[in-house]
Amino acid sequence: MERPIPVAPAAHYWMGGVATDLQAATTLPGLYAVGEVACTGLHGANRLASNSLMECLVFAHRLKEIELGPVPAALASDKTQPLALDLDGCSSSQLIDAIEQLRQLCWRRAGVERSAAGLRQAIGNVKADEQHLEQQALLQALLRQDPCAPRLLAESSRRDLNLLLDLHHRLLTSRLMLEACLFRGESRGGHYRSDAPAPLPQWRQHSRQQRQRGIVTRAVRD
Repeated sequence: MERPIPVAPAAHYWMGGVATDLQAATTLPGLYAVGEVACTGLHGANRLASNSLMECLVFAHRLKEIELGPVPAALASDKTQPLALDLDGCSSSQLIDAIEQLRQLCWRRAGVERSAAGLRQAIGNVKADEQHLEQQALLQALLRQDPCAPRLLAESSRRDLNLLLDLHHRLLTSRLMLEACLFRGESRGGHYRSDAPAPLPQWRQHSRQQRQRGIVTRAVRD
């Protein structure tokens, strides 16, 4: 080879995730999480590439043994009602741009290298975007809908609604992630803080986060 190949570090995997038990169950009845979305603790504070396959195989194998309950009556019904929502001021291009801006913000502030100042700034930006989005009449009307009731929606509206909900969920997930990075004032595994570059013994803790309940810790058991 005669030409150099550019190589750069990247944040490709998050060691945290949705808390589950050994049967892949979350604290929400009926909701299970398997694979990279779940926080199983199998890999500790870091993980080699492709080792995620073990999680998928082990927990998917356990998950297949659960008994499925009856389908909710609302979902079993073939009756649908039309859903009329005002999509004015909420275009696909605006939502796509907002998602991309959020992605770039998280990469700059919570990518390979993090700091308290950068994380606080990012949290402030995300909170402002959340408040702006939650004031939109469209999102408020959508969140008032029964999630189990089937609705008939025009094809032209589905893309915008999917993007709107995607942005709503991304903002929430990003804020929780940024707050978790700020909370852990050390560097450990894949979490590197430029303002706290060494692991600290008092941080040998699991941290668990719940919306509107803050972050709690539990000591790591040998």
